[in-house]
Amino acid sequence: MMNLTTFAMDSLEAGSTKEQLCGVRILYSFVNREPYDKPVPSKVANSMKTVTTLIQMLGWTNPEDNQIRLLAAKITAELASCLQIVAIPGAMNFISSLLDNQNKQQIQELTIQKDSAGEDNCCIIKLWRQMTKRWSILEEEQWMESDILPLLGLVTLERLATYDLVNCVEISRSMDLIPKITGFTSNNSEKMRANETGQKLLIDLSLRVLRRLASIGGETGITLRHKISEDPFLLGNLAEILEDSSSSQELRELATDIFIKLAMDETTNKEIGSIQDHSTTL
Repeated sequence: MMNLTTFAMDSLEAGSTKEQLCGVRILYSFVNREPYDKPVPSKVANSMKTVTTLIQMLGWTNPEDNQIRLLAAKITAELASCLQIVAIPGAMNFISSLLDNQNKQQIQELTIQKDSAGEDNCCIIKLWRQMTKRWSILEEEQWMESDILPLLGLVTLERLATYDLVNCVEISRSMDLIPKITGFTSNNSEKMRANETGQKLLIDLSLRVLRRLASIGGETGITLRHKISEDPFLLGNLAEILEDSSSSQELRELATDIFIKLAMDETTNKEIGSIQDHSTTL
């Protein structure tokens, strides 16, 4: 298996799109294997050349590269809990590109099923279950690629922020990443009608990323909390989640945790204003 892993890693550096696609398919089949096969992900994660190539692939937005990009995003999400990205030039920009609205131009309806046709989408469910420890989710649902890429991006960010403080520093330095994350906290009724499960997962994961970032200590944490709290729509979105009777207990707890963590600093506390009123609605 390790020889095949080496072949797949080498294929990522090939000039042929066909070889690169073959490489990411093989790597994904290994890192997504159950039970978890530690040697293969460890070998991939410890190869700076391979990790750099995978992360650069996240920024490939040409339609002919869609499948490579999607598989690279899935592999990155699987490995993110053991990656330090500071040495990869532009890494955060490539990861941030997964959250872009332009992904909506690449819409491709996908159906989660128990057979191989739904294998790609079940990756999202598995990652979400690992993060939330929750197992109740519809097995049959219409998904769109415009949802899958942001979901993978959010999973990657949460895992990077949990693994290493240096990753949090890189996140804090990104100019447009926080607004992209907070943009997914909106309970947009039109989007919800179009894809209820996908939108609920986007809200859930975006809140988990924000809660993690808001809990960081030191100067990096202060910077992150300030960037989060200065978003003009976030506090309203959090308040809406708390006041909406249809919001799940998990979402309400996440929103409250974010409010409380943002109040840790004097500057962000002033920006929050009526935080206590919102928190007591739980």
